[in-house]
Amino acid sequence: MSKLKQLAFAVATLALTGTANAAFYTLGPVGVSGSAPLEVALPDGDPFFDSFSFSLLSGSSVQFGLTSFFWGASAADLPGFSFSLTGGSGAGTYLPNIVLADDLVSVGQVLSGLQAGQIYTLTISGTESADLGQSYSLQAAALAVPEPAGLGLLLGGLGLMALARRRHLGK
Repeated sequence: MSKLKQLAFAVATLALTGTANAAFYTLGPVGVSGSAPLEVALPDGDPFFDSFSFSLLSGSSVQFGLTSFFWGASAADLPGFSFSLTGGSGAGTYLPNIVLADDLVSVGQVLSGLQAGQIYTLTISGTESADLGQSYSLQAAALAVPEPAGLGLLLGGLGLMALARRRHLGK
């Protein structure tokens, strides 16, 4: 999908949602070392809808992590989060994992089945931001693909363990 089409999609989506609390960011190519944390401002108590354009340098999976301060009294005060991916294989809507620790909330999602070099758009939305800090920090990292030699060593070791077990049971 060309950048012009991505921009048109983002503008059309914003027009349909009727929200002024939306922004579009470009993360660029994402590798195993990860992207630099991106600080994203949150609206004051309103729903939010932010889109991030990215591509993978290698591999087929990427992990996204979002962190924000949390001012709510309990987990019941957490807003609903949604991650939506467009742009090719792996597209869909995901309900991310949410971890609440003291005054921080961490939201994460692994997206699999992607193709290196393809441009994707991740949209992160939340029902409201009244109990969150003034911003959130987003970071992305491609997940490493196991080396064939490492996989061969693992399979060889499992084979030796199976052989030892068979010999032990034969005695």
